[in-house]
Amino acid sequence: MPRLLEPKYSYTFDYPEAIQFAKVQSSIFWTDDEINVEKDIQDIRVNMTEAEAHGVITTLRLFTLYELVAGRDYWLGRVLKTFPRPDIERMAATFGFFELNVHAPSK
Repeated sequence: MPRLLEPKYSYTFDYPEAIQFAKVQSSIFWTDDEINVEKDIQDIRVNMTEAEAHGVITTLRLFTLYELVAGRDYWLGRVLKTFPRPDIERMAATFGFFELNVHAPSK
C-alpha cells in the first residue's frame, strides 16, 4: 500500500505541498458579500434576451451544483476518506469548506 493511503496517527506532515495548497487557498479568501453583482443582475433583466438570460442563469445554477458536489462528495468525501493523513485532511477540509461555504453560498 502506498504511504499516502496508509492511516497516520501522529500530527506530522509528509506532504508539505498539501499544507501549502491549503494556505494559499485560505489566503485568497473572499465572500459572496464582497462582490457587487447588481450591474450583472440588471444586465440579465434588461439587456439580455429571454434565451440569453436562461442560458446564463442555467449555467450559474450548474456551476453552483458542481461546487456543492465537489465540496461534499469529492473533497470532504472521497479525498478525506481515501487519504487519512493530517496534511491531506487539512487540504481537503480547506478545499471542501471553500466549495460549500464560499463558492456555493446558500442565500
